[in-house]
Amino acid sequence: MFGAALAIIAIVVTAASPETVGKRQGIGDALVSRIGVPSAARTAFARTAPGMIGTWMSAGLILGLGASIGWSVLDQYGGKG
Repeated sequence: MFGAALAIIAIVVTAASPETVGKRQGIGDALVSRIGVPSAARTAFARTAPGMIGTWMSAGLILGLGASIGWSVLDQYGGKG
């Protein structure tokens, strides 16, 4: 129940927020993505990016191998234990 209320509040807040990006002319410009880091945040981004990438990679490794590690630690393979 709490999650549903939180989702509804998030939808209302998002719908009421003003658009921060200007409109582009033509369909070709709308399909081109533009990614950038503001100049004031570039140093902080460059310093924290390796840590964020490492955390993402560690999470992927654990999620990928979690079941195998759990089975080997608990000595249960395929429910035959």
